[in-house]
Amino acid sequence: MKSKGRLTLMLTVCGALTMSMTVSSLTSAIANASGVTTITDWSWVPNGQMGVAGFEKLYPNIHIDLTDVGAGSNEYTKLSTAIAAGSGAPCIAQVEFDHLPAYEAKPGLVNIAQYGANQYKSAFPGWVWQLMSNGSAVYALAQDIGPVGFAYRPAIFSKYHLAVPKTWAQFAAEAVTLHKDNPSMYMTYYGNDDATLQGLTSQAGGQMFQQSGSSWKVELNNPYSQKVMAFWGQLIKEGAIPVESLGSPAYGKAIASGEFASYLEAAWDPTYLGGFMVGAPVQQQLLMTNLPQWNASGKLYSYDFGGSSYVVTNQCPTADRADAVKFLGWLFTSKEGITLVQGDGTLKPGQPGAGEGEFAAASARATVPDFNAHIAQFAAQPNVFSLFNVFSGQVRPGFVWSPFENYVSDEWPTLVTSATSGSISFSQALANLQSDTVTYAQQEGFSVTS
Repeated sequence: MKSKGRLTLMLTVCGALTMSMTVSSLTSAIANASGVTTITDWSWVPNGQMGVAGFEKLYPNIHIDLTDVGAGSNEYTKLSTAIAAGSGAPCIAQVEFDHLPAYEAKPGLVNIAQYGANQYKSAFPGWVWQLMSNGSAVYALAQDIGPVGFAYRPAIFSKYHLAVPKTWAQFAAEAVTLHKDNPSMYMTYYGNDDATLQGLTSQAGGQMFQQSGSSWKVELNNPYSQKVMAFWGQLIKEGAIPVESLGSPAYGKAIASGEFASYLEAAWDPTYLGGFMVGAPVQQQLLMTNLPQWNASGKLYSYDFGGSSYVVTNQCPTADRADAVKFLGWLFTSKEGITLVQGDGTLKPGQPGAGEGEFAAASARATVPDFNAHIAQFAAQPNVFSLFNVFSGQVRPGFVWSPFENYVSDEWPTLVTSATSGSISFSQALANLQSDTVTYAQQEGFSVTS
């Protein structure tokens, strides 16, 4: 719904009433008077229209006007512009978790706790609900998440007499051995992005950001991140592990050519990375298991690599907000809704597909037929997605993204490049990231401690 100014309406309803409302409120009022509410929705989900059709069949008096304005940054640019202008934003919008705190801080989002969001709390793992809320306020409902597991090629492990690593120390020893025995192969790669750094630090037990109301504690340079980067930095320095820019052509080529014996895979990767492997010169079969651990005994830990949520903007007419939350709750927590979103868009609902590799955030995902879809590269594990249920339970609570992720995601790859070349140490890279991020956050007006 778009708001383009204020109109003063003189209405006579059991007497004369004078009301001031935005055009969007007027449009909503007219729609509601006719018995139909229209919810505008910006989303790039491939199966979005299937979900809309399924919901509208159950709730014919709620119409979802879905528009794909572009994925990721393309949508964010338009959404930020509309929020700043005070008009032009949709009622609901898809926002990835690492961007959510920035939109909470603008402000431009509605606290949807007052519109029924809390009824869906039990549908999500506790750590996922923490990503969507701040205290008693709730700012989003989650679509998908990305808990991480360890995928390895058993044929390669057997050929080079490698053991599946239970600890990171064992992983490092195997990585050095493999590359020594075959200089054209690597155990895996270090992904040069901030999500990898923050995720691995979280698995080790550290928290880089902590939120208290509107204040933020920034601890990018902490003992856990230092331990993580000392570990990976040494492997990089020895040449046993390469640095890869995730999603780049070189990255895809390295996967397709079979350079890696294993992968740290988020829940969407069995499908996503499989796309690089289809028709590739090297056919790869994989098995999935737990991540290597820092301690040889005790509780197993994973980490979350990201995912998407949906927000309700403050330009959504007040009368429509409960219906917007109802749509999101049905789409992302019901078996029917998840079934429609989980498919790959080319199959009928219920047919195996696990499309786009999306791993639904709600626990009801396990009831969806597509959840058990077979992935060609995991022929020996036809239930590979069920393992990510286990990994989700291994994510440490308390992990949060910050409003400064755009800055961190730009800064960290540059610092890693400098450390890889030997210009600075990885320890200094973390120190620089800490000081630069705090300075940036303060310049942007955030209340920050470190």
